[in-house]
Amino acid sequence: MHLYRYSIKNVSKIELSEIDYLVKFPKYHTTKEYEPTKVLYVTTFQSNDANDLNNRLSITYYPQYRLRVNETQTLKLINNAYEQIESLDDLSKITRTWPAFGKDGGVPEILIIDPDSVTFNDSYFIENGGAFEFWHQDNVKNIPLSIAIGAIMSRTLASIDGFRPGDRGLAEGSYLGQVKDDGNIIVNSSYNGAYVTLSAAYEFIAGILYVKIWAAYWKEKVEDKVRYLWYESTDPIKILPCELDDYPYCIHFYNYSLHNFNKKVYNRDNFEPFLREYYRDFLQNQSKYYAKLLQNYGSYSYFQIFDAIARLLEKIKSMSPGFFASHSKCIFIP
Repeated sequence: MHLYRYSIKNVSKIELSEIDYLVKFPKYHTTKEYEPTKVLYVTTFQSNDANDLNNRLSITYYPQYRLRVNETQTLKLINNAYEQIESLDDLSKITRTWPAFGKDGGVPEILIIDPDSVTFNDSYFIENGGAFEFWHQDNVKNIPLSIAIGAIMSRTLASIDGFRPGDRGLAEGSYLGQVKDDGNIIVNSSYNGAYVTLSAAYEFIAGILYVKIWAAYWKEKVEDKVRYLWYESTDPIKILPCELDDYPYCIHFYNYSLHNFNKKVYNRDNFEPFLREYYRDFLQNQSKYYAKLLQNYGSYSYFQIFDAIARLLEKIKSMSPGFFASHSKCIFIP
């Protein structure tokens, strides 16, 4: 059995900036806000259809390449519940991808820990790959923003009765999260004997952050390879960069950026390369600024996202078992 990494790029080695993360959010946040573990998400699943992979892997892009992991090295393998995998033949230990971003998920998911030295020994070009959706793909370079959104998810889950860490979670009251190479966050929990997966994706438009939240309520019968899934999502949430309590700082931040922009443009002969470099740096600074904004429990932006998540969770709480059975879709997972 081989391990594969699906990617929008053809690479021979994963760069440090493109490593994925498995995140532990402590339930009561008495110590650290989060605890990320560097991992690499791979699977034993093979497909030549990017649309199918986009759905089965629960990602926001359409992979263009299938890369096979070089298995001559010693690999440390875990599943998405932090449980160690001794052998790829032990299928009972290999959990499946969670539904997220309106996608079904469901293929075997294996995590390589300490993946800095992972290499690939061949690649397969996927004919219909390479497309991507509106939501952010940033190779985890903006992980502080993703984790800031994930922390709001975990706090909302902890604040509403009945939402527990899923049995895929760690033993003592923690929520598990994933940040994959599309730069978006997934947080898993359970309610009334079924899983609840919260996922969030984001995008910058004209300096404004837009966040969308999905809530998946689902059960699965692994022995029958069946998953029952109900989805609900928010409209894009518009997060403005300047709030009243930090308005002077925010205006200073943007004026400083504009001043540097004007100053450097006049000192450069080649305008277009500089403009591309400036825009990239500006977006990274924006991401850091928004991450800091969303870590402020008293900010309006924080409560915008908290309230949107709470509304989704209340819808799940109001569902009867019969309603879930009649409104969930039945998915056959490979």
